[in-house]
Amino acid sequence: MKNHKIWSAVICIVLALVLFIGISTVRLGKKLEDSNLLIKVEKRDIEEKINDSTVVEPNNEYSITANVTGEILDDPFEEGDTVQKGDLMYTIDASTIENSIQSADIAIAKAKKNYDDAINENSKTVRDTATSASSVESARIAVDKAQQAYNDALKARDDLSLKSNHTGIVTEIHISEGDTIAAGTKIADIIDNSKLKIKVPFNTADADNVHVGEAADLTLTKNGSSVRGVVTEIGALVESGSGFTSYKKVTIEVDNPGAISSGDTATAMVGDIACNDAGTFENLTEDSITASSGGKISSLYISENSHVYNGEKIAMLDSDSVESQISSALLSLNDANQALERAKIQQNTSNATTSLGDDKLNSAVKTAKMTYDDAVLSKEKLLKQLEDYTIKAPISGTVVTKNKKKGDNLGSGYLLLLLTAHREAVHRPLS
Repeated sequence: MKNHKIWSAVICIVLALVLFIGISTVRLGKKLEDSNLLIKVEKRDIEEKINDSTVVEPNNEYSITANVTGEILDDPFEEGDTVQKGDLMYTIDASTIENSIQSADIAIAKAKKNYDDAINENSKTVRDTATSASSVESARIAVDKAQQAYNDALKARDDLSLKSNHTGIVTEIHISEGDTIAAGTKIADIIDNSKLKIKVPFNTADADNVHVGEAADLTLTKNGSSVRGVVTEIGALVESGSGFTSYKKVTIEVDNPGAISSGDTATAMVGDIACNDAGTFENLTEDSITASSGGKISSLYISENSHVYNGEKIAMLDSDSVESQISSALLSLNDANQALERAKIQQNTSNATTSLGDDKLNSAVKTAKMTYDDAVLSKEKLLKQLEDYTIKAPISGTVVTKNKKKGDNLGSGYLLLLLTAHREAVHRPLS
């Protein structure tokens, strides 16, 4: 009952309000109509209010923390400053890590020396092995030579005679009966004047038209007699003559008819080409007879100015000296064989040592190399860490917060500053 009365009262109040508003509206319209109100048209701004919110937020925000510890030596910025990417923000005392880098350099130098020593030791072992092989080869060559000397001595015993190794006239003898000689000793000087050679100058242009094998006519200066020869050589050397001339020497060989001696002079014609001066004859052969074996000379069969032939017996050796030579050669051969055996034993020992030590040496080299590489890597890591002692701005922006200043000590991981990039408006609807 009570609720019914309340609702009835509310309804009455509402109806009264509606009636009042309607009457007021009619009266206002009539009043405006009666007054003929005029309003001038003009341009105005229309404002619209929106119930919403807008905030300003940074594009990027960076928290810069320390990765290292130490005293701050420099901080060339303050809160509110605008900085560019890459600008210096903090310099931190790096004396400790710099000392570590110096120690790393020392460690690298030591490791490098140990590595070089290991390589040199390995190379020395290789050289020792090569030296042993070379010693064996040298000893083997010495045995071959001693064997040859012994064979020569045996052959000398079979033939105690010394023979000429040239044909010609004996001009000088260098030994006498009773002398003791060694193999290779010069016994006599010999010349062969059955053939002579002469070098005759020809003008350079003419010499170029002369050829080896052509016949040449020679005229002796001393008596005007002629002899025929053969061109055997055209000199390559161009020499200067009188009157600004040049010439080459042409070598001609002739059979000695018996009337020509070494030192005689002659001119030459090759075809219709004449020489420009005389040349001098030389013996074709001027050499020495040497002993094929050593010993005491018991007999000598040649004399000065005597004629000998190649292979002719010229002296005889005492048999006692030959036997002594054989004994000496045999001793030398035995010594050489013993030296060869010693060299082989040394080589085998060296090879065995090298074989056993190869793995150890290679391991030492590898270990030294690893130690050296580790030392280099450690320094590279330290150099990388050194970069953390210089802190630079990662972006361009504004310093919002600065927590540490010059003279402060840092702990690793400490928040140094807050840096924001350029700001922009960001719309956020009201919740």
